[in-house]
Amino acid sequence: MKSKALGLAILFLMLGAGARGQAYLTQSLDTYSLNTATYDTKMGNAGPFPFSNFGVDATTSLGLTVSASTNGQTTFVFPTITAGQTFTAGQGFNYAYTPLWTSQSSIGSSAGLTATSNFHYDIGPFSGDPSILNVGLNTSANATIGGGTSLSSGSANGTANSPSQFLGVSASAYVASASAGVNVGVQLQTSINYAPTVQYGYYTWVNTTGGYSPSDTLTWHGVSGGALNYTFDNSLPVEAGSGTFFVNFAPGVQVDMPITPTTTVGLPVSGDFHVDLFGDTVVDESLPLGTIPIYTADYDTWNDDVDFTGKYYSLELTASNSCGNEIVIVAACPNPHLVYTVDGSEPALGTKVNLPGGGPGGNLTGGGGTGSWSSNFPNAPLVPGACDPTTGTCYASNDPNLPTGPGTVTITGGPVGTPEPATVPMLGVGLAALALLSARKLRA
Repeated sequence: MKSKALGLAILFLMLGAGARGQAYLTQSLDTYSLNTATYDTKMGNAGPFPFSNFGVDATTSLGLTVSASTNGQTTFVFPTITAGQTFTAGQGFNYAYTPLWTSQSSIGSSAGLTATSNFHYDIGPFSGDPSILNVGLNTSANATIGGGTSLSSGSANGTANSPSQFLGVSASAYVASASAGVNVGVQLQTSINYAPTVQYGYYTWVNTTGGYSPSDTLTWHGVSGGALNYTFDNSLPVEAGSGTFFVNFAPGVQVDMPITPTTTVGLPVSGDFHVDLFGDTVVDESLPLGTIPIYTADYDTWNDDVDFTGKYYSLELTASNSCGNEIVIVAACPNPHLVYTVDGSEPALGTKVNLPGGGPGGNLTGGGGTGSWSSNFPNAPLVPGACDPTTGTCYASNDPNLPTGPGTVTITGGPVGTPEPATVPMLGVGLAALALLSARKLRA
């Protein structure tokens, strides 16, 4: 009984040793990465609308950040190879892999906007720039790109809207009057388009040491799906410069993640505009919501790349030809072809290597970028001019010499919690003084 128990114990130990001996042939490669790109702040100016001297304008400051992260694990299984095993050139094996991405693999962008909107008017003696809106908005577009065996492409959007704010302006003088009652808001929309691609594979290099040095020539073998194979070709001894050499294998995952962000800003405006000169109506316009077009900030694509690599395996081989000679080419041998014989006991396990493109911790390698700000506001015309029926003299609507009598300006509304500028009361006094001077010129 004792000898039987001892035999079983030895058998279990042998099985355990065999299992441990091959356990390292399975590697789980963590594919965790995180990075953020911050784009340059963009300044935008638009308006006035609908007239260059009578309407709504806006100034905006826009900031944008984009982030990307991956989280997962890909299992690679190197095939079991034993000492004395042979491979003929042209033969190979399958390097199995199983990817698994988690829902923590994601892409997102966030935009912050500050916007001020004024009502600009410059008609005859009337001129001013009272504030209507002073707001800040934040929005984000986020998407999950991972889950299961792949990363996904697509787009994401986020929208924010400010409350509409009212401003009323009325100005009147002897021969001119103007008025506007407008509601102004701001819209912010951010979006991202993304198309991550992944390759699962391994790097190989051939040398006579079984190690790795930066001078070694790396070859990437990758697939986006399906079988991952390796083929022993005829060039291996030539690459190594020896009939006995090492082929080294390092499993890896490559991720290419282009992201294109876009931010749009809209100024919804509704209201009425009215201007009289010399008793004639030159402007009587009603604007529905959304008349002012949207303008867009277009940004450069952030194309981020990252490599993940694991520990490498060194497989020692000796090349011979089918005639049994340890010479690569023998003229006397009919139809020679290379045969590779595995030396040693099994593939040797090397250390983890940081190959080109990869980095410690698997951080995304790219980031940063600049954008361009564009505006599609048309060049608004001036309010139409008018002619003085008593003299026949015609004036542009913003001509300060337009003859007027005493005038007043009244402003209502504006940003909530924002005091009116101290220049507003002074504006009425200044206009009255200009009107008196103009009246004296007319009498003269």
